[in-house]
Amino acid sequence: MNSNDLGDLLLEVLPPDGSTIGNLSAREALSRAAERQISEEEYEEVKDKALTLGLLVKGRGRGGSIALEDDLRIKRALKVAPNIEFYRYEVKFDLIKS
Repeated sequence: MNSNDLGDLLLEVLPPDGSTIGNLSAREALSRAAERQISEEEYEEVKDKALTLGLLVKGRGRGGSIALEDDLRIKRALKVAPNIEFYRYEVKFDLIKS
């Protein structure tokens, strides 16, 4: 599994509602999704690439935290327009043998 695959997995394990997750929890979730232990160095490389690409934002916290960028932007916009409802699509596909 290359770093692009790990980057995709990292985006999948983050909270879809844009809430933050601590770096340790994110690395543990990434390890579970990858079905192998992800080193701290490997995690930092993947996280830094996603931050550089603007896919993530840094949060606060003792060990640091991250969140999906798009959802945070939407949350901020909704704060100034409280009478707007926001819905997200979530699409899942299953491969079924015929």
